[in-house]
Amino acid sequence: MLCNTIDKNCHEKYISSTTLCKNMRRYALIGGPCCGKSSVIREAERRGILVVPEVARRVISKWGGYPTERTDIEKIQREIFFSQISEEEKIKAGEVALLDRGAIDVLAYSKIQFGGIPFDYSACNLGGRYAGVFLLERAPYEDDGLRIEGGEEGARIMHDRVVEMYEGFGYKLKKIPLIKDFSVAPGKRLDMILKEVEKWPA
Repeated sequence: MLCNTIDKNCHEKYISSTTLCKNMRRYALIGGPCCGKSSVIREAERRGILVVPEVARRVISKWGGYPTERTDIEKIQREIFFSQISEEEKIKAGEVALLDRGAIDVLAYSKIQFGGIPFDYSACNLGGRYAGVFLLERAPYEDDGLRIEGGEEGARIMHDRVVEMYEGFGYKLKKIPLIKDFSVAPGKRLDMILKEVEKWPA
């Protein structure tokens, strides 16, 4: 299966048991582009909180940009997905970690681009992977050269599809509102997130 051929550990090691899932305290920050996930993650890292920065951005940068050929798009989507899984599995049981997107985001992007998902993710236990998911409200779209969403309309569609995908896996999303004063927004939004994290059982 693809999960084996691309990253055999995803099949052999990364299938979380029910007990292991209960001990995992991964919290995914999600939403479409320009919702401030990366700013919140940087603030969390500054405070000494364990974080997983956006994996997709790193992979796209390594590729020299997002490809245009379908076969290459399939390859990069696989690489992003399994790189995300690999980074998440470095988090030890019981550790609280904030993630700039989760693996389910990749499925949402793939569905928009292909109408389906061109790799097998069934061994990766996505439904029980995250202790909580925070949906950050979007700001107007801005292109930074690495975004692939295609303007404001594309960003809105992507935001909605990400929400649908996480809810489809059974996650109840906690909404974090937009704060228009960007000088204080990351800190205030992080405070909201941490307050909610304290409520969730360890």
